[in-house]
Amino acid sequence: MIAGEAQQWMANNEGHAMARVIRRNLGKSRDGAARLVELTNAHEPGLDSVAE
Repeated sequence: MIAGEAQQWMANNEGHAMARVIRRNLGKSRDGAARLVELTNAHEPGLDSVAE
């Protein structure tokens, strides 16, 4: 899976919840074959984004 713009995934827009679900589902993949790539630009420090 590719997660784009992770610097904009924050708690107030359900980004943290989405990241948790994705990571939990990665663990369910057969033989651990699933991977996650997070594509991001520079995050703004202090906003608590997934990229941070």
